[in-house]
Amino acid sequence: MVIPVFSSLARLSSLARLNSAARLLPLGLSAMLAAPLSSAADTPLPFSAASTPLASQVLQAQWDGLAPSKALDWRYSFVSTPLIRQQMAARANRVSAELELIAARYAVGAKDASPQARYAEALQAWQAYVEQGRAPDTDAVVARLHGQLDPRRDMRDGPQAIRIAPGMVVGACQAPRSVVILDATGVHERKWTPNLSLDALIDERAAAGGIGPAVEVSLVTPQGQVLTRPVASWNRLTSGDADLPVAPGATVVISTPGIDTAQQWVNEALPAWLASRLPGHACQSWQLDAAKLPTPPR
Repeated sequence: MVIPVFSSLARLSSLARLNSAARLLPLGLSAMLAAPLSSAADTPLPFSAASTPLASQVLQAQWDGLAPSKALDWRYSFVSTPLIRQQMAARANRVSAELELIAARYAVGAKDASPQARYAEALQAWQAYVEQGRAPDTDAVVARLHGQLDPRRDMRDGPQAIRIAPGMVVGACQAPRSVVILDATGVHERKWTPNLSLDALIDERAAAGGIGPAVEVSLVTPQGQVLTRPVASWNRLTSGDADLPVAPGATVVISTPGIDTAQQWVNEALPAWLASRLPGHACQSWQLDAAKLPTPPR
């Protein structure tokens, strides 16, 4: 069953109640990620840039003293730095502003309850969803780097090899039990079911009138990957066993149909911003301190 989170402006307040547990961090964690991390930022790294340790290595070294309060699912891990939080705050500001302007253009001359008016309301709901992603009572946005961190193995290669940086915070979340869909009817939270696929979600939202004239859909995975595919069944790049699986905590964005510069930018920038969101709920986090690692022999 799909739960409509936003279908009109009158229902905007319901999103905060519906998603507060699943989308917003506990106040302490939000405040920690939003505030400057002076102790780590003031600690010089004991290595040159070429030999800066991996975040996973530092986490392994500090693991015994971290004492996580519950079992962690490292598929839903995250790494956050002051720089990425600053960058994503700026990205959120522009995405929100562009959505507001695009929605206003669709609303001009639209008759009540017309498809054009309903789409303008859907875009306003998208904008409200972006605004909800901000940390409470601050202008900062809780954001993470693309990739995955697992202290149980040393990840030296590939996009998962994240180098430690001043002010870095790492953590992991509990896996959500739903997926979020942004489409032509608003923002919806759908219960995740085993074997859920992107093709199945496209067909499901098409039957609900949520596709409209869109030509593409973007799947944002819990690990921060953005995978974009055609909407039309005859033009999809996946089929059968090759269909893209949708994991719990994923977000699906049906692209805006316009060809103007603003809509094309939003079609790329919004999924990229969603990829920077924390991947789950009930998150735990720790600040890494590379200065505690032994200096390698020269």
